[in-house]
Amino acid sequence: MYKKTSNASFLLYGNPTASFLEDKTLIQHKATKYSKKIQRYYSYSFDSYVRIEEGIGLLVIYDDKKYEFLINSQIKINKDVKFSIIPIDDHVKFTIYHEQQQNYKYYNYNDDSKKIEQKFRLNNIYSYSYSDIKALNSEYKPNKYYELIFIDCGSCLAMINDQQVDLEQNDICIIDLANTSFKTIETSKQCNCLHMIFDSEQPIDQSMLNKHIHATKNILELIKPLANNVNKDYEYDLYLTTLQLIIISLLQKNTKKMPPASGPKAVNYYDNDSFRKIVSFIDENLDSTITIELLCHRFGISHGSIINLFNENLNITYKKYLTDARLRKSKELIRSQHYSIDDIATKLGFRSTYYFSKKFYELFGLTVNEYARKTYQD
Repeated sequence: MYKKTSNASFLLYGNPTASFLEDKTLIQHKATKYSKKIQRYYSYSFDSYVRIEEGIGLLVIYDDKKYEFLINSQIKINKDVKFSIIPIDDHVKFTIYHEQQQNYKYYNYNDDSKKIEQKFRLNNIYSYSYSDIKALNSEYKPNKYYELIFIDCGSCLAMINDQQVDLEQNDICIIDLANTSFKTIETSKQCNCLHMIFDSEQPIDQSMLNKHIHATKNILELIKPLANNVNKDYEYDLYLTTLQLIIISLLQKNTKKMPPASGPKAVNYYDNDSFRKIVSFIDENLDSTITIELLCHRFGISHGSIINLFNENLNITYKKYLTDARLRKSKELIRSQHYSIDDIATKLGFRSTYYFSKKFYELFGLTVNEYARKTYQD
């Protein structure tokens, strides 16, 4: 939003209400500008005047840095002020008035500021679909591109190369098809996903690949409409632009802070540094008693702030995050084959084995015993 010459800050450089047309002794210089690039600044030894004849101009004043004002009528510019006029639209036609005897100078303009360069750009999306995740096992995939999988509902256990990975609702996984194999081993009763194959001009950071990333609220606002409209009349350019925004958002989170790589473990990216520390503490202490009061005392924030952080970043309650995190941890303990089901329920703070089994089925779509049998058979 540009300031207008009626803004008080312009009074340092001129007067927006000056009347000068009655003065017939003033010299006139008429000009039309089409380019929005500034090539030079002008300066006069006495006050000068500018009148816009056609279009809307942007008055750019240089005083150690640039100041910009919209101009659509006539103004006075104080002596020795360096200024230039460029068009807002396709062109601007204006007249400069000045006294006959005043000296006139111009200064070549050289903008040494860094240009903004696009650091990441997608080339193409080669395929996209919304389907049951088991369909991905039989689908042909070119081996030189990337694959994005977004779990829209349900959950599954997948093999990425030789590592087992739990994919749950709102997880994103970006796979390097040239170096990675992906296969689902088991799924909940319904596990639907958005699936896209694409390539980019720049390689994606290796630390983001072949892991599952739990989408933040901001990323969900981008990717959910894609999942909901993938089989409808949705413009290709909009898919490409939205996918690029999603990956850039993930790259930004990755640049700010990235946990140490340790196989395809879940990587969570959060918008708030305090929230990131809280989640890390919870994930590292799932076999301990963790209350909101404990978190308040440890991190020095209020009960309401903690509740808001979970709502704003993950769009879920604190209690649900803790329960789901413990259920995910239970899968690791089952696969280790070192604990009984009763021991796992007690270790992770569930009030009974029955309650643990009920919550496990609600999240993963299969019973604890079914999951254990599948794990032992593998």
